[in-house]
Amino acid sequence: STISVTLNQHKEVSFLLEDAVKAMRGGPGAGQTGIERYMNAAIEPIVLAIEDALFALYSGFSTSVGTSGTDLTSASLRTVAKNFNDAGIPEENRNIVIATKDYAALQADTSLAAFFANATPEAIKTGQLTNIAGLNISWSNRLPALAGPPDPTKNTALAPAAMTLAMRNLPTDGNTMGARQTVMVDAESGLSIRVTMAYNPTYLGTQVTLDVLYGVAEGRDASGITVLS
Repeated sequence: STISVTLNQHKEVSFLLEDAVKAMRGGPGAGQTGIERYMNAAIEPIVLAIEDALFALYSGFSTSVGTSGTDLTSASLRTVAKNFNDAGIPEENRNIVIATKDYAALQADTSLAAFFANATPEAIKTGQLTNIAGLNISWSNRLPALAGPPDPTKNTALAPAAMTLAMRNLPTDGNTMGARQTVMVDAESGLSIRVTMAYNPTYLGTQVTLDVLYGVAEGRDASGITVLS
């Protein structure tokens, strides 16, 4: 089947280099130049905006498990796995992203004590959960949480094709108008970010702008499950 994704979300972050030459040099013993540190800081809010847009797709999933206003338990993870099995979702690369409170709750889940002690003793020592009930576990502090009793948190279980993120390279026409533009593409994620550098006479410095154009859409419904807590 075909999924249509509208590229209707544009995000940008700008910063000013008052001394561009100095910023492009590394400090004594520094592994990064000043501009590289600024760039890394500027990319973060863009990535978080994309993350928020993807997590908001939970509202389109037709399947939900768990109970709002409670801590996540291993029983909910087993229910997620059963739903994936019933839908014929391949066992490879099943994932669940959970809230920080639920990550801590699973670490303290008494029903998992024997599992942690025998199968993954490093999970308690390092504080890192890996895989339970066939689900790769990670946490996020940006999962949707609705205000008002029972204050539900929308944890998200995902298999491949549950969500679609579409992007395209933005034009670099500014190179002909006194600006320097390039497009950076992350080989692993496909994230495409345009970088524009131009002197800003108002602020007497070189302005650097990072921007992206993207859209998100739900993919295969059975590959996404909202896990309430």
